[in-house]
Amino acid sequence: MKWKIDKEVLSDLEKLEIYINAFVVRRDLHSLRDLNQDHLPLLEGIFTRGRKAIAEKFSLDEKELRAFIHYQPSFYHLHVHFTHIKSEHPSSQTERAHMLSSVIENIRLMGDYYQKVGIEFPLSNSHELKREQFQ
Repeated sequence: MKWKIDKEVLSDLEKLEIYINAFVVRRDLHSLRDLNQDHLPLLEGIFTRGRKAIAEKFSLDEKELRAFIHYQPSFYHLHVHFTHIKSEHPSSQTERAHMLSSVIENIRLMGDYYQKVGIEFPLSNSHELKREQFQ
């Protein structure tokens, strides 16, 4: 993982501001919809190694970190967001954030879960689909 922050230890207030993205190297994985049982080792690695590395770097307990994937994403290159569990950052809103631990569990239950399940997501008022809905 690469870091923009040089400090090894953060204050309690700074810990709440942690916002780290882990990008997969693979270019064929664009969003949650692309994930299936073949990707479990990748997702589990991001979850366990990502939380461990961040916790060690910033003197946190791994349980203080949440890991999630947005759907719909802001850009289509699969990435995982890590934030402090007490952070109230708007990106962790439940309408878009799918906890990585739940994603892994869903795929374990059904290998092609995200190819079959309906996923609701919010649209801004300026989004083209929302404008069409009100015409």
